[in-house]
Amino acid sequence: SGKAAARVQFEPFRVDLGEATLRDGASRASVSGRFTPRAQSWDVVLDASVYQLPMERALPLGPSAGTPGARRWVEGLVEAGRIAQMDLHLRRTSGETRTGLEMRLADGAMRVLPDLPVVEGIEAVAQYGAGRFDLTMTQGAAQVTPDQRLDLAGSRFSIADARAKPAVAEVALEVEGPVTGALALIDRKPLNLLSKAG
Repeated sequence: SGKAAARVQFEPFRVDLGEATLRDGASRASVSGRFTPRAQSWDVVLDASVYQLPMERALPLGPSAGTPGARRWVEGLVEAGRIAQMDLHLRRTSGETRTGLEMRLADGAMRVLPDLPVVEGIEAVAQYGAGRFDLTMTQGAAQVTPDQRLDLAGSRFSIADARAKPAVAEVALEVEGPVTGALALIDRKPLNLLSKAG
């Protein structure tokens, strides 16, 4: 179900989208904006928010054009979670477009790399703007051995320029737990850091 409210102003001409909302179970989305014609294009101010969207419904909505490999990689690593809140912003002025995104993730479970242990109980915040993507895990832990668990809160994932081909990602792990557990983690495939060091 949903509702929308809009207003058209003629002098000068402008279209205001007060707020459009859509509900589907526990999920909710809203969008508002303003559209103003210019000589060669339109100026656009658009803000949208999404709340309580399960990850299995969010992932298929991600962009596939130009990044099908990245999308399949993410879909293969994410096992559970939900987008507690996501705010998107679009500004278009004089033919130039700027976009931004802020997101809060909850109840997540994923692997950083295919052969590493699942990180569970993930809470994270993420931002995207001007091509840069940053994600910081505020909560999350991995069971690296049957009796050793590592707290990974504070770990960060970033891409300096997601528009570059290929895009380069950087992962900075913050690890709290038994030293032997941390050593076991970095010596698992595909890292094998201790084995490679001899």
